[in-house]
Amino acid sequence: MTKKMLVPFSMEKASPVGKSFVAPIHDDGKMVFVSLSTLKPIEFGAVVYVGRDVSVEDVFAKIVESGTKVLPSVDEQISVLQDYLDCLPKLKIGDVVRLGFDSDGSVQLEKQKKPKPNKGNRNLP
Repeated sequence: MTKKMLVPFSMEKASPVGKSFVAPIHDDGKMVFVSLSTLKPIEFGAVVYVGRDVSVEDVFAKIVESGTKVLPSVDEQISVLQDYLDCLPKLKIGDVVRLGFDSDGSVQLEKQKKPKPNKGNRNLP
């Protein structure tokens, strides 16, 4: 269990995009990370504090609610989700990570340098 989750993050905008959580799912024969509200593939995520314990069952329920097909095996999906949630406590709130998988299929969250927000050029008189 953890009190942290990932939300989609845009490196171009240097900020989180949307308010949905990110989870690994099986899509067309491979594992991908998606936003649970839009089901679009996500490359980067930001760690946020959710204020309550999040379990594998909670994330699995959100995946089912989104209408996504579960892996060929529910046990495999639960195993991947457990691996994913086990990675989150090692990260700090606000960290930006690249989402991916190792060659053996385990979750890989690679910490990235947080980009500076582009505020534009301010020419004050």
